[in-house]
Amino acid sequence: VRCRGVWRLPGGAPSRRCHAAPPMAVSGVAGSPRHAAVEAQAALEEALAFVAVARSRMHVAIDGGDLAAGLRCAALVAGELRTSLLDPERYYQLCEAVFCELQHFALLLVEAGKRGVDLQAIYEAAQSEGNILPRLYLLVTVGVVCAQSCCMRAEQVLEDLSVLLAGVQHPVRGLFLRYYFLQCTKDVL
Repeated sequence: VRCRGVWRLPGGAPSRRCHAAPPMAVSGVAGSPRHAAVEAQAALEEALAFVAVARSRMHVAIDGGDLAAGLRCAALVAGELRTSLLDPERYYQLCEAVFCELQHFALLLVEAGKRGVDLQAIYEAAQSEGNILPRLYLLVTVGVVCAQSCCMRAEQVLEDLSVLLAGVQHPVRGLFLRYYFLQCTKDVL
């Protein structure tokens, strides 16, 4: 079985998430490169569909003033990057979609910070995410917003994040995470 469990989006909609590698094929046809490309494309389409659902739930939650639910949805969006079913080209396509949504989440946080929401509390809440990869994407996103809004020292945020980035050992995931970190922090530096 490829699925690790059922995620529940805020609002109760269950979604099946697959992050494990596909089982080895017994027949020669199923193990062909063409079959692997079809499976990878199907996995990409499933992941992009899930990102779209989580995005809409994130917008509803944040527009309704529920930043905790919005943070959970953003974590689910970033959690899609934990997949090992995609080749680097398709992983890049997924990263583009996730990066776009995380940047939109950052804009929503900036607006929430202007309304008086404690961004440092959101930064601390992001640290409680269970998986390292979504946690780091959230910390980069929220940390940059905190540094730009001056609720935390930029040096402290950048130091924390640069130390934490070493936690991702996978070469492709680590590469894209570091790229996201550099793109987000270039204005803070």
